[in-house]
Amino acid sequence: MVLAKFGAGAAVVAALWGLHAFDKARAVKSAVSGLVTEAALIEAQAMAEGLQARLKAEQEANRKLQVGVRAAHDAMARFEVELEAYERETHVPRGCRVGDDLFGRLRGQ
Repeated sequence: MVLAKFGAGAAVVAALWGLHAFDKARAVKSAVSGLVTEAALIEAQAMAEGLQARLKAEQEANRKLQVGVRAAHDAMARFEVELEAYERETHVPRGCRVGDDLFGRLRGQ
């Protein structure tokens, strides 16, 4: 009878130990999964912040480039007006021509 009680007690302890081990393994797996998910979230947030900073820098560079392009177009328009005025106001005799040798020297050839 004592042996039966001991056997029953041992079975209960073994069952509780098994339940504890199973629950512990499940808890560890859940914790690891949560940590991995949290780490992935932190990494994704850091990546998003980096991409936002890069986007902001690219937008600023694009804005500066557009300002430069507008300035270049304005300068080109002023030069074209100046060139047209020079062509209108400058008299070149009809017989005035540049020879091939002078033209080559002017080009640096």
